[in-house]
Amino acid sequence: GCHGADGKLGPAPPLNDSLFLAIVPDAELLKVVRNGRHGTPMPGFAPSSGGPLTDEQAQILAAGIKTHWPQPNSTTPNVT
Repeated sequence: GCHGADGKLGPAPPLNDSLFLAIVPDAELLKVVRNGRHGTPMPGFAPSSGGPLTDEQAQILAAGIKTHWPQPNSTTPNVT
């Protein structure tokens, strides 16, 4: 819905951004899926946040976001 079927269309930030996916910690991504992002339209999907997903479903969703779109070959910045 908000991020679009391909992760980049819609009113929300893109989820198919390879740099974002490379640097966001798994635990932080899961936290946002569970709790949402305060001050934004991003809702929490855990029951404690009023959402419909079980903890296992939230974990599967967060893991799927990182594995669905390709990530860059290297996360090491080019520093000269």
